[in-house]
Amino acid sequence: MNMICSDFLTTALNVLPMAGRLKLLGGNYLYLDVSDEYIHTLFPRLAAVISAPISMPDYFTAEKNNIGAHVSVIYPEENVMQHNVDHTDKDYSFEVCGLFSQKIHHKIYYALHIQAPELLNIRQQYHLPDQLNFRGYNIGFHMTLAVLYNDAAK
Repeated sequence: MNMICSDFLTTALNVLPMAGRLKLLGGNYLYLDVSDEYIHTLFPRLAAVISAPISMPDYFTAEKNNIGAHVSVIYPEENVMQHNVDHTDKDYSFEVCGLFSQKIHHKIYYALHIQAPELLNIRQQYHLPDQLNFRGYNIGFHMTLAVLYNDAAK
């Protein structure tokens, strides 16, 4: 994981809300729904400093249920949310700790590193590890802002 230092991040985060509403999608995907302004505000700023053809994540498409900006809490593959929705439709706060990039297969993801003790407590209640397992990679809470696809990421 590569941490990226950027002055634009501090400026933008001073105006964006550090909270979101917990939602359950499809009975098994738990995520924190946050302001879409995270992507709409930070993507253009990130694109201006990254010397590669990054793309906005496809979270605003029907294929991705128009999920928008979010922080994953429990992935469907972890299969523990099907019968318990006590945590949903409640607001949770978080802290942005920095911006990082991570290469996974033939993509590079640019994301905010998120710290959220209350969300971590939810994972622990279900006896899940602190980090999410994303396609075989252990990764902490994060909010994806941009993706560098396929050949450009090789």
